[in-house]
Amino acid sequence: MNRKTPQSGAVINPNQTYDIRDVAHLFRVSDLSIRTMIKNGQLPYSKLGNKYFWIGKSLLDWLENRPKIKEAAVLPQNKESKNA
Repeated sequence: MNRKTPQSGAVINPNQTYDIRDVAHLFRVSDLSIRTMIKNGQLPYSKLGNKYFWIGKSLLDWLENRPKIKEAAVLPQNKESKNA
């Protein structure tokens, strides 16, 4: 069963393999963003030689189970900045 990514609405086929460019397109980010996510341990991957790749099922599982980003808290303004 194919499923859409939440942000782009692109369809991820669980049986298809994807490279960095494909994943960047699916997530609507740059190739560099995907490489940064890999480097920071934010996106699990498989590697064969010097090529990163993903099976669609692993991307779908990651999307469903990844930690959610909390909305930034709104901090109260400093009183001094109001008087400036």
